[in-house]
Amino acid sequence: MNNLESITPVFPIFEQTIKVARKYAAVTDVDVISRVVAEKKASSQAKIMIYGVYNAGKSTLINALVGQEVASVADVPETYKVDSYQWNNFTILDTPGVDAPIEHEEVTQEQLHAADVVLFVVNPLGVSEEQKTLEALVQLLGDKKQVMLIFNCKNPLSDEDFIKLKDQTRRNIQGLASDKNLTNILKDIPIVRVNAKTALKGRLEQKQKLLEHSGYSFFENELQKFLKSIGTSEIIQSLSAEVIKFIEKAIELANQKSSSEEVRKFGEFSARITQQEINVKHALQSKLEATGQNLKQTIIQIMRRSSSDPQVDIERSVQDSIQVMNSELEQKVTELMAFCNQLVDGVIHDLEELKIKNVEMSFDSLHSAQKDSSDDGFSANMDWGKLQAELSKLSSLIKAEHIVDTLKYGKIIFPKIFEGIGIKTMEKMAERFVSKLPYVGLILSTVYTIFSDDPEEKSLAKEAKQREEAEERRVNQINDFAEKCEFDFVSAVAMVIDDLLNNGLSKIKAEIAKMQNNFAANERVLSQDLELLSSSRDQLASIMTNL
Repeated sequence: MNNLESITPVFPIFEQTIKVARKYAAVTDVDVISRVVAEKKASSQAKIMIYGVYNAGKSTLINALVGQEVASVADVPETYKVDSYQWNNFTILDTPGVDAPIEHEEVTQEQLHAADVVLFVVNPLGVSEEQKTLEALVQLLGDKKQVMLIFNCKNPLSDEDFIKLKDQTRRNIQGLASDKNLTNILKDIPIVRVNAKTALKGRLEQKQKLLEHSGYSFFENELQKFLKSIGTSEIIQSLSAEVIKFIEKAIELANQKSSSEEVRKFGEFSARITQQEINVKHALQSKLEATGQNLKQTIIQIMRRSSSDPQVDIERSVQDSIQVMNSELEQKVTELMAFCNQLVDGVIHDLEELKIKNVEMSFDSLHSAQKDSSDDGFSANMDWGKLQAELSKLSSLIKAEHIVDTLKYGKIIFPKIFEGIGIKTMEKMAERFVSKLPYVGLILSTVYTIFSDDPEEKSLAKEAKQREEAEERRVNQINDFAEKCEFDFVSAVAMVIDDLLNNGLSKIKAEIAKMQNNFAANERVLSQDLELLSSSRDQLASIMTNL
């Protein structure tokens, strides 16, 4: 198991999702995302690719970095496959890029799915106005790629012109990003310049003046800093974004397979409840961690200021912390139930409106069909296919009615599921943790005994040193004790909260499963698939938010 696989749930989420998604997604999309995930599972190293229009100087820049002419350079699209090059412990991939022939560009697009870092090389002449180039750059940011914009200055560019060009480019990027609801992104796009051709010549001929003139030294330093700044969280963000894009496409295709608006409405309902469950658990976990840290600091303060037995004060602090978590749990469960009820009301309203609309359409169509049959006599001219379709619509209304009735029942049931949160929950938390709390006097007594070991000690310096060492041990002993209390508190309370939420939420999910039984077999499977896909998408989005 590599480092990445051990610290993120992205991989197990993907494994359960791909089994369902492959029923709806295109085979090529399934193959591409499966390769991307498999590569990340095999290696947690950031995947770096160089990207840009075909004549921007990508290959020349790679040659300058490597210090050898390893990448082919031409005035026509030359790269039709992906080549990799080593530079300072990093592997950089060279790709065909933007505006390459279609078969070349397909290679680039597949690599973009797998890339975590994109070195976007452009010719500064006209780049600030080049809509397609900047749109591609903003899309990369939207896909959570780490991007460095590199101006390959084939002609001299003064400092003043460079500053103006950066400002104009950034202004245009902001405008395009705003259209995609992306904000505060300029900090994510370092902009640097270099003359790759001159830099390559300087490296090949080992001429320092050419390197200085090309701006290579500063560029190399900035690139090194940029790549070193990219850590595990950025790689997980990039991977999660790619999987989310794949899932959203699968959801869109799955929805196209359903002829039932009720299935789509219900799928949205199920997914939103699942997302709210994730939100509640994250919020409680964050509050629990903060409360555990506060408890730790309180215990340290109590023990440092006390020379007697502080056991009672510590136990009181523990009870106060348990009360904080119990109040938070009550609040979050109340919010969850309110959310469920509000959501149910909305779905009931939508379904009832849909039912009324379909009834009116169906009876209008049936009336028209009956009129046609009476005009012609009950004859072979009757459009039986049309009549059957309309009767089928009426049949679906019965299903919608069942769903509405079940939702109304669920609205009554949901609040009762979490009855009993309060004193009993506090008692469970206390029972799980307080029984583990060791006697504090033992901790303190171990660090005071040294002062009575040698009452006849005449050397003040030695006695002062002994006191200093004893105090150091006391502080460490207290810190160890407080950290253990924090860990035990968080573990015990988390167990109680998980038991409570999982038990209650399993009942909610059981009610949702009952509602799904109102669908025909094929629609029921589709509804369940949409629920799983939406839930996976929301879990990944939550992971990205909390990184």
